[in-house]
Amino acid sequence: MFFNLLRLESDKLFRRWMLWISLALALLPGILFQLIAFNVGRDVIPVQTFVWPNGVVNLLAFANGYYAGAGYAVYALACVIGAVTAQEYAWRTMQLWLSRGVPRSLLLIVKFLVALLCVLLVGVVFLLAGCIISLILSYQLHGSVNIQPGDIGVVLLGTLRTTYSILPYVALAFLLVVSMRSLVAVGGVPLFMLAIEAPLSFLLPALGLKDAAHYLPAGLAQTLTMQNYNAVHIPTQGMMASPGDPVVSSLLVALYTLVLFALSLWIFQRQNLAN
Repeated sequence: MFFNLLRLESDKLFRRWMLWISLALALLPGILFQLIAFNVGRDVIPVQTFVWPNGVVNLLAFANGYYAGAGYAVYALACVIGAVTAQEYAWRTMQLWLSRGVPRSLLLIVKFLVALLCVLLVGVVFLLAGCIISLILSYQLHGSVNIQPGDIGVVLLGTLRTTYSILPYVALAFLLVVSMRSLVAVGGVPLFMLAIEAPLSFLLPALGLKDAAHYLPAGLAQTLTMQNYNAVHIPTQGMMASPGDPVVSSLLVALYTLVLFALSLWIFQRQNLAN
């Protein structure tokens, strides 16, 4: 039952044009920034920031919340996951599965696993786009491309860090849509990032609580992304003066994700789906 359900739920999500259009829109700001800054912003940002493998790391930073309010892949995932799950409430797809003997816990776990596969897809898409753009810019700048085996490991590990840092936002999107059972929940994650998290990221250090900002999901994403930048020796002055501990950040990402999903599961188990 588990694998059949997982296959059907995966097909349902990955065959939607909404997902692929959202991914394309999420990629666009980062790609435009790379191309424009490489060609007209060389006096401000070193061109080495955009060539292989640095350019991959730089594009990945546009996926999560590294730049305040610029987690474009997070927005895309929240919209897609929220819209698809909310539609299933409206179309009574949930009730159909449950009427066929599928346990509530299994149904929600499978849906969450599909959402995690979607996060992995985002990482792969940003990785491929970053590779293509950075290799093209490398060739344009140097006339050749020098790919070292170590560089491949760096960009793969950077992709894993980036996709991992997105998980709390996906779990939050899941919690909001399960709680509200409405398309209104789609705007919950962007609202949290822009209206709550971004102001707190500036307000807490101003109040002398600099370390507290590290424990917000955006702070965790920034700490993990800083590891990516350090791996390719991109200067990070002014971006995040004192990042948190990467081990603690990794553990907190897992904790946020598990707690938010556990809340979703607890609410779903007790929901009245008869109306």
